[in-house]
Amino acid sequence: MPAPSSRGRTKARCSGLGRKGGGRATGTATHDHDPAPGSILVVATLDPRLAPVIGRLAGLVAETGSPLSHLAILAREHGVATVVGVPDARLRFASGTRLLVDGATGLVELLDASPSTAAGGGT
Repeated sequence: MPAPSSRGRTKARCSGLGRKGGGRATGTATHDHDPAPGSILVVATLDPRLAPVIGRLAGLVAETGSPLSHLAILAREHGVATVVGVPDARLRFASGTRLLVDGATGLVELLDASPSTAAGGGT
């Protein structure tokens, strides 16, 4: 799964299963359904109740869902980097970690870990 990087940090890379879009973004992962502006929201499913927060996100990563779901389409229309079908995304990408989300390729990459995640903890 994760492999050590040249600086001793753990890098995790994974790709979504479905089609994606919305460009490329970096930001801090959050599992909070009221995210701060510029966050990357990591969720289990594409819940339509998240529609009001789409405009403030840098990225959206979902474990399940369809790239043709209303929320995925709405996110892409707002230019939010979106990747769906990322198994165990909430476990792989804890709140507080920095992520790169590439909606064009479906890549989600852990850029650096928060101190609790790097030590094996997490949220």
